[in-house]
Amino acid sequence: MKLDNKKRILFFEIVCCFMYLASYVCRYSYASMISVIAGDLGVADSVAGLVTSGLFISYGAGQLISGRLGDRFKPYRLVLLGITCVSVINIIMSAVSNIWIMLALWIVNGFFHSLLWPPLVRFMSDLLTSKDYANAVVIVCIGSQCGNILVYLGIPLCLSIGWRFGFIACAGVGIAAAVIWGLYMSHAVKVSGYVFRPTVGADAKKKSTGDEALPLGPIIVATGMLPMFAAIVLQGTLRDGVQTWMPKFISDNFSVDLKSSILYSVALPIFAVGCYWLASVIQDKVKDELKTAACIFGVGAAAATVMNFVAGRSIVTTIIVMAFMAGSMHGVNLMLISRVPHRYARYGKVSTVSGIVNSFTYVGSAASTYLFPLIKDNFGWTVLMAIWAFIAVGGTLFCLLSHRKWKRFISEE
Repeated sequence: MKLDNKKRILFFEIVCCFMYLASYVCRYSYASMISVIAGDLGVADSVAGLVTSGLFISYGAGQLISGRLGDRFKPYRLVLLGITCVSVINIIMSAVSNIWIMLALWIVNGFFHSLLWPPLVRFMSDLLTSKDYANAVVIVCIGSQCGNILVYLGIPLCLSIGWRFGFIACAGVGIAAAVIWGLYMSHAVKVSGYVFRPTVGADAKKKSTGDEALPLGPIIVATGMLPMFAAIVLQGTLRDGVQTWMPKFISDNFSVDLKSSILYSVALPIFAVGCYWLASVIQDKVKDELKTAACIFGVGAAAATVMNFVAGRSIVTTIIVMAFMAGSMHGVNLMLISRVPHRYARYGKVSTVSGIVNSFTYVGSAASTYLFPLIKDNFGWTVLMAIWAFIAVGGTLFCLLSHRKWKRFISEE
């Protein structure tokens, strides 16, 4: 059932990468234009931020459902449904002028986005060996950042026509990915002889033996995931909070127009790709996702601390340090969201665990996109930057709290 031909594995990874690239284009289309849309519709930044928070909340809650679905139903079909629906919703957004209707649509968008990652993780885990899976998740995560790069480079061009055209352009990328995914994955399933085996549901329970028969709750406690959940919330807070409001930060502090500040934000995904590489290098040496995550959190804490001293003095230095800070959270994400769930394959709960950990990411994401502008408006950017540093330090500590149980768990494999 595993793919063993190198060319087929590579092509499988490329298709997964493009699909996830398109998902990020359709997910961050609104966030990349948030300040422009807020200005055009005449709403406050905090109100405009509710739309992004709505997506993150529904995405996070949907992860819990999607994780279970990915272990119960054919995951490649769930992915196809998700990428198709988010593309259609982006098209509809282009015709809306009411911020509250946008909020409702973006909440639905968040749910359909949740159908992508946990089933994709399950599908990759089923079709790839552990080594190939480790390579694949890096490629797919890089694809997500290529999606961000495409957004930050393309949206300023789209804005010359209008933000409505920006939604349509993003939808076009999503539709292309849906077509490619649907055509290729039906072929890949036939070539590999893939037969989906549900690991959640009544029929699955009857067949469960050994590790697969163990309930999820005790597994979570025994493997040290509770403090890890707190670390995941904090990385989501810093990752998406900084990414969403970086254009506004640049615009406020350097008298740069919003279109240009969006273009400057392309530094974030570029640095994120570098942090994926750094996290992979560390992981290859230590073979321990929690230790690697703690190290990368430390890089983020150092960058956040430096940010408090250099912000506002030089636009180049500010962008580089901010990109290091947010990019390091993507390295943490690679470990805690992409690599950790694969460890639970022996329990038959890869998709379920993936959904749970990813849902905690977006608890932090939802909080940051709404609370960060409120803190900025009431206390200023200086206080907010100090909070960023405390968040990164907290993430490091929570990873270390989880490490003892996690080390024992992975040593049993």
